[in-house]
Amino acid sequence: MVGLGGLIYALKETAKRDPSWRKAGLTLIIGLLVMAQFMRRQRRSRFPLIDFTLFIDPRFSAGVATALAAAGLIGVEVSQRLQLVLGLSPLEAGLLILPIPLAALAAAPLTGAALSRLGPARVLWGALLVTGLSLLAFLASHDGPAGLWIPALTVMGLGSGAAMTAASSAIMLSAPEDRAGMAASVEEVSYELGGTLGIALLGSLMSLLYTRAMLVPPGIAIAPEARDSIDGALALSKDLVPSQAEQVIGVARAAFDQAFSGVVGATALMLIAVAFVVRRMLAGQEGAKDNGSSERRVDGCQS
Repeated sequence: MVGLGGLIYALKETAKRDPSWRKAGLTLIIGLLVMAQFMRRQRRSRFPLIDFTLFIDPRFSAGVATALAAAGLIGVEVSQRLQLVLGLSPLEAGLLILPIPLAALAAAPLTGAALSRLGPARVLWGALLVTGLSLLAFLASHDGPAGLWIPALTVMGLGSGAAMTAASSAIMLSAPEDRAGMAASVEEVSYELGGTLGIALLGSLMSLLYTRAMLVPPGIAIAPEARDSIDGALALSKDLVPSQAEQVIGVARAAFDQAFSGVVGATALMLIAVAFVVRRMLAGQEGAKDNGSSERRVDGCQS
């Protein structure tokens, strides 16, 4: 917790409008040192919390990498754009992004069938690739009517749901039976850590891009905090005369929209890159089916 907290604090600090490089450097060093000590202690322990030899199996490592990347999508704030830029209510925004969780829910049984037909390797990197490409399609259409970008979000939900399901299967089926509990813990932490890193990384990128794009019109006296976030700009604009407030709101929304596009594009490229990394990790196993999974289920039922 201390190690991860230090790393994330350093990352968030660097994205501020006026960052403290001393704080960022100090917390980064603390985070790295504590994480290194944690790994050293685990390797020497007779009963480690995490057995790092599990990552020697490329299927296990690929599953964890897929889980981290897929869970990182939580950092793409589609609902914020719908509310803060387009002015929709929380209910309206929620209904428009509802296809994402519904598609992810439908992806679970479909992925189970695909795993036995295509093999876990193809499903892992293929799901990430589809998710990344669907984000690029969303990026190209998000300024248009909802009928254009909702299908892209639906495909994104299918891809992310398939990636998480395939990652769970790869992690659990590649671990030895005496490390099943540990593997399950690593799987769960991978999703939580991926979501945390996604919020930290993409949130920091969003803040950085927004601050650079947010240029207050000359002649308008507004606090510098308006360049920190669109929420701050909208709140501070209430103290201005209507004509000036309208200008600030327009500039803030344009800056947020520009930052949002940058985050979506970066996330799509990240997913595509991870897909190719996973494919390389699992080279030679694309046609293989995990026969051990069926044997374990049979043994489990018999016992």
